[in-house]
Amino acid sequence: MSNQKDISERFKLVYKELTLNGDIKSKRDLATNVGYSPQGVAEIFSGRAKFNLKFLERFCNTYDVSLDFLVFGFEKQRKYPLFIKSSNNQKKEENVYNEDSERNLIPLFELASIPGYENDMYKYVPNKPIYYMDIPDFSGCKAFRAHSSSMEKLIKKDDILFATKEENWKNNIEYGQVYMIFAGYGRYFLKYIRKAKNDKKCFLLQSENPKFDDFDLPKEQITSIWLIHGWQNKMVEVNKL
Repeated sequence: MSNQKDISERFKLVYKELTLNGDIKSKRDLATNVGYSPQGVAEIFSGRAKFNLKFLERFCNTYDVSLDFLVFGFEKQRKYPLFIKSSNNQKKEENVYNEDSERNLIPLFELASIPGYENDMYKYVPNKPIYYMDIPDFSGCKAFRAHSSSMEKLIKKDDILFATKEENWKNNIEYGQVYMIFAGYGRYFLKYIRKAKNDKKCFLLQSENPKFDDFDLPKEQITSIWLIHGWQNKMVEVNKL
């Protein structure tokens, strides 16, 4: 994983290229386009403030830049884009995801609570991912953001989670792991799953954050369970469980 110094050097390289091409007129222009204050952008350039994932995502989405190049240092001239935005919001043909590609990219979905919907995470997300990520350690996973602070200090709100669906959770589940549990009607919980003490028809859901109470969730209400394999936080650090 790259450190802040490496990210800063690549960011300034891309910034210089964009200014030479006329895409960015000034740092104030950059701040306006990505929705940041001029002071905040100035602090990032000076090194007084660290790069965070939210700023980098806005920058890459605005100027069609590879996020994986900024964060990991992958070469921009690779055959396939390393950070590929959804074709719904993309005009450049070379950045449209190719399903026939042999690359195993990770789709990132945006969760949204939709009352009345049920069955699976796909009922709570747009038809297409927001974009695709190339992180080999989590190949085969789906990605979405943590929606609450229930698992802090382990996982913070808005961290990107990497998960796989537990197809056989009714017959076999590993207690004590972190899961995203979907329970229908727009409800989903990021929790530890424990064995309920007094009711075999329920799971005990626990949080890392002591401000959140433990509770029993009836198994019959659960529509799907996803095992969390790791996460990426706002400071673009990747963590594996």
